[in-house]
Amino acid sequence: MPKLCNHCAKSPCVQVCPVGATFESPDGVVLVDKDRCLGCRYCQLACPFLVPRFEWDKAIPKITKCTMCADRQAAGEIPACAKACSTGAITFGDREALVHEAQHRIAAEPSKYIHHIYGLNEAGGTCVLHISSVPFEKLGYVLRVPRSPMVAHTEPAMKAIPMVMLGLAAVLGTGYALRTRRNRTGEHAESSGSGERSGR
Repeated sequence: MPKLCNHCAKSPCVQVCPVGATFESPDGVVLVDKDRCLGCRYCQLACPFLVPRFEWDKAIPKITKCTMCADRQAAGEIPACAKACSTGAITFGDREALVHEAQHRIAAEPSKYIHHIYGLNEAGGTCVLHISSVPFEKLGYVLRVPRSPMVAHTEPAMKAIPMVMLGLAAVLGTGYALRTRRNRTGEHAESSGSGERSGR
């Protein structure tokens, strides 16, 4: 089974990217602008499906992942994987139509398929759906994915970061100021003491 980007309806990788390199197109495709990508890997940590890949072999590594062939779609074509598939295992179209197709295939052969559409509700729903005759855990799919959008979990954490950083800066700044003041007070006391001794 291919493990491509599921293109979440509410993508956590888009939410956590500090520079907006990961973004969602008007068609719902989640893309990465490599010119803006810092290679910080926040999106890797945020993705519940463990999809984004880091280019370890590059001198200036970036994040890479499936683009759902956005360039082909822009030209009016379907993704290459769907076009190349000769058995109809991979299809492309409107999400509602694909959900209906998945339900139809499971209902038509209930003894063949696992009665679950992976991506229908995971992480609030994804644009890529999977059905299988093999348990998803045996295929290496991540099963412990909340049904609510991951943004509900990542947004509070991301909003807290500026406040935490400001608080940390305030604590460190106060500590530095107190230490500097103490050192200056000590130096002043020493200079005053030496002045009194030299006066006697």
